[in-house]
Amino acid sequence: MIDNFDDELLNELNQKEAKSKFEYDAQQRIEEQDPDVENVTIPDWIPTEDNITPRNLGKVNVNRTPLGMEAEWKNIPADTLPSKGFGYPDGFEIAIKSAKVTEIRQFSTVDDSDRLDLDDKLNTIIEKCMKIRWNGGILESYDLWYEDRFFIIMSIRDMTFLKGENRILLPITKNCTKEECNIPDMIELKSNLLDSFVVDQEILKRYNKDSYSFKFIPKDGSAEMDLYIPTIGVTTVCRRIIADKRKKGKKFDDSFAKVATFIIPDWRGLDERLYDQYERASLEWTPLQFSIADQISEKINFATKSRIYTKCESCDGEVTAEISFPGGYRSLFIISNILEQLF
Repeated sequence: MIDNFDDELLNELNQKEAKSKFEYDAQQRIEEQDPDVENVTIPDWIPTEDNITPRNLGKVNVNRTPLGMEAEWKNIPADTLPSKGFGYPDGFEIAIKSAKVTEIRQFSTVDDSDRLDLDDKLNTIIEKCMKIRWNGGILESYDLWYEDRFFIIMSIRDMTFLKGENRILLPITKNCTKEECNIPDMIELKSNLLDSFVVDQEILKRYNKDSYSFKFIPKDGSAEMDLYIPTIGVTTVCRRIIADKRKKGKKFDDSFAKVATFIIPDWRGLDERLYDQYERASLEWTPLQFSIADQISEKINFATKSRIYTKCESCDGEVTAEISFPGGYRSLFIISNILEQLF
């Protein structure tokens, strides 16, 4: 992916890339955090002091109960996510629970005009109300694909307000084929109505599960490019780094900032110094390499669409609504029409 770069810096980048986003410090951490996993052997592909080269994951001997067996937790099938579970490690599971008053109180202070604050508040909900794991043990909330985050937030919200205490109603556009169709003018925003983009099969077939990256080989003879599915962690840390650079008046490359989350494989250890190394390395790209990073990154898109749709029960016509939050992002977890909840 990177050509003609200082050997010392290149070695550090290679070390970082070798450390998978699904790395664990020790066998003890797995056993302590996931009591359902017994006799787990850390796979060879996970880097240790004696091995930093990723290899095939292979089979892991696990004996565990489903992740969401506790009463307050609910399993979310991976294929219902915007990503359809694509790209996650073997044995990936996800479970959520409703937000409690502690999380809601913290979210209530969200500043809609501050993207970093919104990220922090949403990430806190994710951290407290979601758990994920794979065949090797518990994962961090930061390891979730960024484009799966909104769906999970909405699913947590649906569980939090099971009785419809905090409905978000959106005006609809009707495309009915019959004049007599009698459907409401508003539709409630719920997770099961969310739709997502479909990634081109030509992109998907280039995914390599050993490296957790899409691999692209330029025809001009330049080095192979690896593009990664952005995680919550990489996206959040990169935004903080760029915001800090802006605040301090530091220069940064806008063209690299646009694609950085697809180039940097892991949020662990990511700081401004390492970010700058990746940015400097990108200056050595050929025009074709840059075009791959710039254009293909836009095609790796599992994001939730900005509108929801359903079908009219009478005529099967499409009914759509633009996703919005009339009460601001606070309305995700703060009841807007509080007077309706009083006698």
